Amino acid sequence: MKQRFFQALSAGLLLAVMGVAQAGTAVTVEGKPACQTYEWLIDYLSLLANEDADQLQAYQDENKCQALEGGKTVPIMTPPGKSGSVVQFSLDGAALWSVIEGLTGYQE
Repeated sequence: MKQRFFQALSAGLLLAVMGVAQAGTAVTVEGKPACQTYEWLIDYLSLLANEDADQLQAYQDENKCQALEGGKTVPIMTPPGKSGSVVQFSLDGAALWSVIEGLTGYQE
């Protein structure tokens, strides 16, 4: 009974990992914004549009948002097609949100 349970659990974990892998990968674009939450990204984009340099700096100082380093291959967590004009990805173990233009070479 225990052996069947662990076999089923292992199979479920394998399928979950495969599901994440199927979301695809992309490459970061230098200087594009990336934020820890979707809401912070939307706020940050609004601050950019309003050219509010002080608040933009505050978001960066508080590690809410950062400018991306270019050329890093990252796994996609929420593909752009499902979220509109933004994408969620993982970078160095952190889940981040960016505009679609923040990533290039998206591959499923």
